[in-house]
Amino acid sequence: MLLIFIVFSLASQLSQAICECGYKTANGLLWTHTLNSDFTAPSMTNVTYSSFSSQWTISNWSNGNVAAGNRTVTIGRQFLPQNVYFQNKSLNLKVSAYTGRGKILCGEISTVRADILYGSFRSTFKVQPVSGACAGFFYYYVWINNNPELIGQNDTQEIDVEILTKDPTTRAVHYTQQPIVRGSQFTNVLPNPWTNFVRYRFDWLPKSSTFFADGQRERTIRVNTEHTPGTVKLNMWSNGNTLWSAGPPTQDAIMSVQNTCFFFNVSEDLKNLPTSEFNTACSAHRVPVCKVLD
Repeated sequence: MLLIFIVFSLASQLSQAICECGYKTANGLLWTHTLNSDFTAPSMTNVTYSSFSSQWTISNWSNGNVAAGNRTVTIGRQFLPQNVYFQNKSLNLKVSAYTGRGKILCGEISTVRADILYGSFRSTFKVQPVSGACAGFFYYYVWINNNPELIGQNDTQEIDVEILTKDPTTRAVHYTQQPIVRGSQFTNVLPNPWTNFVRYRFDWLPKSSTFFADGQRERTIRVNTEHTPGTVKLNMWSNGNTLWSAGPPTQDAIMSVQNTCFFFNVSEDLKNLPTSEFNTACSAHRVPVCKVLD
């Protein structure tokens, strides 16, 4: 039986677009929405273009140093629009070379939508091997008023795919469902180095998240599964914490993103039709389900 988590609430909506009956992924799940960004396309050469800004926001926020006792544990970060730019047919997110003073300058983008609830999320990117930075691709809970000032304040509701450039190998990738407890985090070594373009994916379901790299299943985490709507982000950052990002880097550290491809549900769809009524409505309108190749 096809498992449908969320469906459209009104049958009249089903005829508005070619895929109004959803997107069926190879694992048999049906999703109601999609967000696709090809950052190699000519229409994606400037972050001010509507093809970009209609789907993504560029972070512009900062936080301060964190101290323990008489020492600084982490250095404050400042996410700046100028650290997000197009170059060499990629969207680049940059941690600027640290001068030794002030905050660490970082780059981040977030989906405009902050009501994403479960889905299959894919992105192809590579990371420069400049030690002292972290590249992230993740779900993040920012639903409360969607207030930009709250971004960065909640680190207990995340689904993370992260690369630490301090790692001794360029093949290690870290997967986490926050907060970190026994069974909520693991590290895998990839067949291909992350200095090459690798297609990362995580499938977020009500009871688990499963992670993939270049189509190969890495592992499933069933601890700390999220149940709240939020946003999906990509970023490149450092805060000098020796236990995670290390650094900060003394050279520019760059994450180059070629594309994103998301299939998902949203919180408003919780007012759903029963599966049988949804299927009947789709059949009546002769709208196909769009099949997604993994």
